[in-house]
Order: sequence, then structure tokens, then C-alpha cells
Amino acid sequence: MMNFIDDKIDLSDHILRVGTDCSGVESPIVALLLLKVNVIHAWSCDNDAKVKNLILKYYKPDVFYDNIFERNHNLLPDIDLYVCGFCCQSFSVIGKREGFSSPTGLIFFECKKVIQAKKPKYFILENVYGVVSHHKVCYNHMKEELDELTDYNISYNIINTCDYGIPQHRRRLYIVGTRKDMPEFVMREPFLCKDNLRDYLDLNLPSTPQKCLIPRRLSVLNHFKLKPNFDENDDWIISLGASVKYARGMKDMCLAITTSSSMYYFTSQKRFLSLRELCHLQGLPDDYIYDEYNHRMIGNAMSVNVLYYIFVSLFL
Repeated sequence: MMNFIDDKIDLSDHILRVGTDCSGVESPIVALLLLKVNVIHAWSCDNDAKVKNLILKYYKPDVFYDNIFERNHNLLPDIDLYVCGFCCQSFSVIGKREGFSSPTGLIFFECKKVIQAKKPKYFILENVYGVVSHHKVCYNHMKEELDELTDYNISYNIINTCDYGIPQHRRRLYIVGTRKDMPEFVMREPFLCKDNLRDYLDLNLPSTPQKCLIPRRLSVLNHFKLKPNFDENDDWIISLGASVKYARGMKDMCLAITTSSSMYYFTSQKRFLSLRELCHLQGLPDDYIYDEYNHRMIGNAMSVNVLYYIFVSLFL
């Protein structure tokens, strides 16, 4: 299930003070723990009450902040690593694409202020691919802002989850900064995903076609049946929650998991993917799958396997 983990890597000699903002289910902390890093979780921040409860219950940061805009960044605890998955709604192709004109879009500037105030050795900022593909003005402005962090070498990386061991097609922008007194960041080369989609799914779950294939969703499935080489008995994942125009499907690969991924239809099994399966496809091991999770949290999460190899690239 966790074939992306390299058993030869052990970072138990590393002690790292970490601050996380907008990191949802705390994939950065999960990835560090999988690498056996001794993590001191200095702070976390999220304005979602359910996310807050989950973080406080399972990750226990030293301090929790409810609002990134209402704190004095200079008074934050000292850290070695800063990670923020700054809100994607303003930049996503499935959002309103308001960019920096949306309050959530302004979180990026708070990230910069945190870096300026605390000067961590490393920082990671993550957002949707749409920042690059559909918001070039915003993207260029981000780069101009980050260029002002003259104490850092900064790398801009489009990384796909499926390039690091898990069959989910999920392209995301990862901005990695290293303080100039630290080695520069070079991301490890992608490697062939040897895992089968079925390795992440529970084939004992019952089929539920009567529940899944109501007329509106069946029309989407019928649309895919017109595609060449489509066979419903193969392992296709199709987004039946979207209209025919916006529906997407992939064979032997999960679509990018989003906040609306509750209707990802697994054709050969005639049912929707379960929340637990989606957690697996985000790289979360069984030990980190909790009843408190929901589709919004998983859709907003960073892929654990990608962060795992970013950290490997940073620390080795």
C-alpha cells in the first residue's frame, strides 16, 4: 500500500521545528513522520473548525491559530521549516478564478510575511496547477514578490502525484525555498509508478449501481461509453458528479482528488470510491485515516508521497 516509501531512508537524526498554515490534514507532518524525522510541531493554523479539531486531536501543535490574518507573525515560534498550502479556490479552474481579488487569494502575501519574520531554513508553498496555467499574471506577481526574499534560493516545480509512486493524476505547484546558507533544493527524479490502481482500493466493497447511476449520472457514463476503447469492465474512474461537459475520466488512474470527489465512479466495481480509498490515493497510511476526515479535507490535502520526496530532496 505504501510502496513509495524508501526503506533505506532514515532521517531519525534530524530534529525539525515546523510551522504549518492551511495544511489541512497535515500531510507535511505525516510525510516527516514517515521519514522518522523528530518533529516539533511549533504551530498550525486553519479557519475550518472540523480541521482544527482533527489537528488538535492527532497532531497536537504547540500553538494553534484560527486566522492567519489576525496574528502577529513576529511573535510566532521560531521554526526550521514553514509549509503552507495557501488556499486554491481563487486560482482553481473549478473555482471563480478571482486570483488576488479574493480574500483567500491574499493568504499568499501572509506566507511571505511569515517567511520574512521567521526566516526558516526551508519553506514550501503549494497550490493548484491553475495558478500557472490560468493565472499567469498572478503567478508572475508571486514570483516578483518572492524574488524580494533575497536570503533564499527558490525553485518552482510542477509535480504530479503519479510521478512519485501513487496512481493519482494530480498536478500541483510546489514552491520550495532554501535559505542561502543551506544547500540548494534539487527535486529527485520521478520514478515509474509500479503500483496498480487496485492496490489502493478495497475490492471487497459491494457494488451499488442503483444508488450511483441515477438518470443524470447515467447520462455522463453513457457519454463515456461513446469513447473509443472504453470498456465499463475496465478500471475507469469517472467523475459522475459533474455535467457531461465537465465530466472527466481516466483508466487505471485516479483523477485529481478534489473537494467534490464524493462521486468518483469505479466502473469495474460499479460503485463510488470510498473516503478511505481516496485517503490511500493521497498517500495517507491506514494509521492516519480517521472518522473525522471528509471529502473537503482530502481534496484540499497535499499528497503525502510528493512531500515525502521533497523532504528527501531537501535533507539528503
